Amino acid sequence: MTFLLIAAGAAVGALLRYAASTLLTTIDQGFPYNTLCGNLLGAARIGLCWGLWRDEAWFFAWGRAFLLIGL
Repeated sequence: MTFLLIAAGAAVGALLRYAASTLLTTIDQGFPYNTLCGNLLGAARIGLCWGLWRDEAWFFAWGRAFLLIGL
């Protein structure tokens, strides 16, 4: 079950990363802005999810696999 949650999160995350990279290619000036933005948004998402739901039972049951590892 955990494997499927990670796979589903990875599929959604791949689509979101692709959409973000197509939006940011218009400002490409030799610096990998899409990589920087992806890493910053990912770190903020992990911190926000952990801060909001770290004590919730569903988060430890399946939320971490989907939201933190997969997505």
